[in-house]
Amino acid sequence: MFSAPIMKLLGISGLTVALGLGGTVGALAASGGGSPSQAVQTVREARSQSGPHLVPSLVSHHQQGANPANASWRGQVTSQTATAASRNEHGNEPLVSGDPHETSPTSPAHSTSSARITVSPASGPAQTVVDVTGTGFNPVAEDVWLVFGSGSPPSRGSSVSVNSSGDLSGSITVTASDTLGANTVLAYEIYPCNTQVCEMEATAAFTVTLAGPVQYSYTGTVGNWNQVPLSHVANVTVEGLSDATLVGQITNFQTTNPYYSCLDGRTLNVWRAPKEFPGELVVHNGDQGPQCVYGTWTYVPFYAGTWQGRWTQLSHVANVTVEGLSDSHLIGQITNFQTDDPYYECLTGTSGSTGETVNVWEAPKEFPGELVVHNGDQGPQCVYGTWTFRV
Repeated sequence: MFSAPIMKLLGISGLTVALGLGGTVGALAASGGGSPSQAVQTVREARSQSGPHLVPSLVSHHQQGANPANASWRGQVTSQTATAASRNEHGNEPLVSGDPHETSPTSPAHSTSSARITVSPASGPAQTVVDVTGTGFNPVAEDVWLVFGSGSPPSRGSSVSVNSSGDLSGSITVTASDTLGANTVLAYEIYPCNTQVCEMEATAAFTVTLAGPVQYSYTGTVGNWNQVPLSHVANVTVEGLSDATLVGQITNFQTTNPYYSCLDGRTLNVWRAPKEFPGELVVHNGDQGPQCVYGTWTYVPFYAGTWQGRWTQLSHVANVTVEGLSDSHLIGQITNFQTDDPYYECLTGTSGSTGETVNVWEAPKEFPGELVVHNGDQGPQCVYGTWTFRV
């Protein structure tokens, strides 16, 4: 009758160890939530009770294309390994007491601590792809099974190679059914050597975590700028804020969030409310009649132009009649003014064209260390504004 440890090794009673090598036998298992010592001990017990006869039987099955994660395969191996365990290493004569070829059940197999594995990342939720790399394994072991899970049969597995230097690399994917918390990735390699079953083992920790919140994207178009990224915030009745000013609209709103998907392609109002949202513009559809859903998003607008041949970022400030300041004087112009602030969209030019040219001033008393961009002395304008930058 087949011993309980060997039955465990074959996956009949809950051990997640996959076996399969082209000429040798190896395993890489992840034991959900526990230490690898039980898996290692079970394999050792099976080895000591079956002598050198366990591995050749499993090897022959692997060479026939067997899949270690397949329950029916394990059933076939059970019967063949039981027969092999009753023969000596020459494969013909039954083992009898005193047989010079018999390995004592208590004789230790060769073991080494030279093998090492690392996993990257070391933690993650379901769907995380975990890269496994190893060194110091027996280069004779051409294939090693990567398995992650604590069930039997293993929930999934794949074969990876050990190169001539004894290195291996592969990957396993965490699933929603895996145990949360601390897990141990076990690399356990078994192969026949002389009259013993030799082994290599290495472990690495992996922590299965809860999935974080799903990240959705939100974008809109302003003038020449497509897919301006928006940040979702708690919904606010922006039009009811005392300092809120409607500055324009974004077009072609798009999102990956199914809750707001009915707004895809819509045009939404853009507001400025500096007390509640300093430095930001606010996208909100609460003053646009009945809507399929209401929402609020923010973004930090950019302002830029070309100064002396260089693309230069500008900082928006409250509009000032710079040309009327006593110490101001005109020193040049920026070209191709651009922004994703819809209030100043008319200064950016039509789609595909360059933006407006805007005067640059010095006014050291009011703007020490800064240059001031302002279009108040350039004839009639679609809109007036003031920006600063440092040289």
